[in-house]
Amino acid sequence: MARQRARAEEHHRARRGDVRRDGARRARPDAELAEDAGAAAPGGHGRAVRGGGRALQGGQAEGAGHLRGRLPEGAPRQARRQHHAERAGGGADPLPPPRAGQALRRPRQRRRQLVVKGIDQKGRSSAPAPRVLVVGAGAVGQVYALHMQRGGAKVDVFVKPKYAAEAKGGYRLYRMCGKKKREQHIFEPEAVLCDPAEVAAKSYEQIWICVSTTALEAGLAEGGTIAAVLANAGEATVVPLQPGLHVPERLAEHVPPHQMVDGGIAMVAYQAPLVEGEVEEPGVAYFLPSPSPFSGPDAAGVVKLLTAGGCPAEVHANTRALMAYGSATLMPTMTALEGAGWKLAGMRKGPWAKRAARASAEAREVTEAQVGEAPPWALSLITGPTMKLATWVAPVAAPFELEVYLRYHFTKVREQTKRLMAQYIADAERLDLPHEALSELSDAVFGASD
Repeated sequence: MARQRARAEEHHRARRGDVRRDGARRARPDAELAEDAGAAAPGGHGRAVRGGGRALQGGQAEGAGHLRGRLPEGAPRQARRQHHAERAGGGADPLPPPRAGQALRRPRQRRRQLVVKGIDQKGRSSAPAPRVLVVGAGAVGQVYALHMQRGGAKVDVFVKPKYAAEAKGGYRLYRMCGKKKREQHIFEPEAVLCDPAEVAAKSYEQIWICVSTTALEAGLAEGGTIAAVLANAGEATVVPLQPGLHVPERLAEHVPPHQMVDGGIAMVAYQAPLVEGEVEEPGVAYFLPSPSPFSGPDAAGVVKLLTAGGCPAEVHANTRALMAYGSATLMPTMTALEGAGWKLAGMRKGPWAKRAARASAEAREVTEAQVGEAPPWALSLITGPTMKLATWVAPVAAPFELEVYLRYHFTKVREQTKRLMAQYIADAERLDLPHEALSELSDAVFGASD
C-alpha cells in the first residue's frame, strides 16, 4: 500500500513538471535500455505493459497504480519510472525499440544439445569411415569405387604393378547425362596396393572383385593373386561381380558363405572417347540405367554405401539367379552379333537374330534347371522379330554409340563369352537338355580353330 502511495505521489510531481531536464535529451545506459519493457507503437502512440496493464498513451500514466503486471525490482523498474516521468515533462528519450521488451522476460537459457556417441548434431554418423578394397581398377571397378568414396568410404585399389603409377595419379570419370552431356568426376584412391601381403594390414570391411570371369578363374588357381588376396581378407565382406552360376562354387573354398555378397553389374562403362569429340580428356564414361542388385548377409551394408554416394543399388532375393538369366540371354546375343560382323543391321538382315533367340531360350532352360526358379516373364518375349526391333530402338534410346560400344567391350571380353557358351552346352549335355541352337551358334562364330 505504501509503495502504491509513493508511486502516485511521484507521478503527481511529474505532472506538475517537477521532474524534467529542460528539454535536454538524456541518453540512457545500454543496459537499462535493454531491460526496459514494452514496445513503441508507430507514431509515438501508446503501448501496453507486458503482464496485463492499461495502455500508457501520450506519455500520461493515468491508472498506472492499477497495473496488474508488476515490473521487476531494481534498476529496470527505476529506469521505467524515470522514463515516464521525463516523458510527462517533455524531456524523455523516444521509447526503446521493440526487442528491448524481451529483456524483462526470464533470460533464455541455451538448451543443452544431446550428443550421442557416433552421431553428430545434425544426425549424421560420425563413426569411422569404412575401408574398401577394389581388386581390378578397370572401368567397372572405377565407377563403383568412385561412388563408394563419395558415400564416405576410404577406397583402396589393388592392381598389377604396371598399372600402379596410373592408379596413384587418380582416375577421370564421366557420368552420362543424355546423348551429349558428360558430368566429370575424379577418383583418387586412398592407397594403391600391388602385394597381397599388404591386404592383411589394412583390415577392410569390404573387398570387391572387379575383374572378368577369366581373370577370376586364373587368379583363384594355386598361387594366383586373387587367392592370395582373399587369404588375407580376414572378416571382410567379399563382393564378386562375375556372371555365371559356377562363380560361388569356385569362391567357396576361399570365402566363407557368411562373408559373401553376390553382386550384379547394372551399368555401361567404357574407356572414352569411343568416338571423336565425346570427351575433352580420356577417362571412363559410364551410364547407370537401373539399380545394381546385391544378395547376401551384408547386402544391405553394400547397398547403403553405394546409394550414399549416388549409385542406384538394391537388395535382391537372388542376385545370382537374376544375373544368370541375364547372362543366358546376353551371351548368345553377343555371339550372334559377332557373327553379324558387329553390325546391328547385320542382325536384322541375316539369320543371326533368329539364331540368338533360339540359343538364348536353350541357355535359359539350362539356367532354370540349375537355379530352380522360373526366368522373369519378360524374357519370354525375346524372339527373332523382337530382337530385330530392338536393333532399331536401342541405338536411339542409348546415351552413347551403342554399336561402337558393343564391339569394343565384347571384343575385349571375347574369351569370357566363349567360355560361358561352352559352359551352357556342357551343362545342357549333363542335364540332358536340348542344346542344338547353342552348339550351332557357337560353332558358326567361334569355329573349331578357336
